[in-house]
Amino acid sequence: MNVEGNYYDKHGSSNPIVKKLMKKFHHVLNEFVQKSHAKTVLDVGCGEGHTTKTVKDANKVLIEGMELGEEMVKKAQSLHPDIHFEQGSIYEINRKDASYDLVLSSEVLEHLDEPRKGLMELKRISKRYVLVSVPNEPLWRIANMLRGSYLKKLGNTPGHVNHWSKKQLYNFLKPHFSKVFVRKVVLWNIAICIK
Repeated sequence: MNVEGNYYDKHGSSNPIVKKLMKKFHHVLNEFVQKSHAKTVLDVGCGEGHTTKTVKDANKVLIEGMELGEEMVKKAQSLHPDIHFEQGSIYEINRKDASYDLVLSSEVLEHLDEPRKGLMELKRISKRYVLVSVPNEPLWRIANMLRGSYLKKLGNTPGHVNHWSKKQLYNFLKPHFSKVFVRKVVLWNIAICIK
């Protein structure tokens, strides 16, 4: 698994455009959580826990976070002490089958050498819903180039080994779920999947 690439602090940015984009992203993510009527949520690949905290504050859910790196887990716990965070891999989640109403994984699949394997773990521990988001390609790369980032890599964020448009994400997810709904939110594609 490749985990590098989160060099730009979009959650803490003071740029008004970035703030507006993040607000829209979280709004749509929370819409999907609300429509699921989930009571228990696991955020896999939660990073510093910013999205985890946003979901907790916007919904009446019991949410936990999981992240690969030990230092990132410590940072998430110190930033959001009201949420339980632990270390773990998306490939081997230490939970029983159907442990959570909804399993969330935001901006993780694009980093995985084996995204299907990671997706199957998310599905395994979910009772009904899997909610994922990935960068909306090629717009994500174009946005990076417009801000002068990763020009030698044609705007590809370091660590991104998978790239999906809205249609490509749907085609990746659909064989594994009974229903898949994908919504394009400017720089992201957000999908709610039903087992």
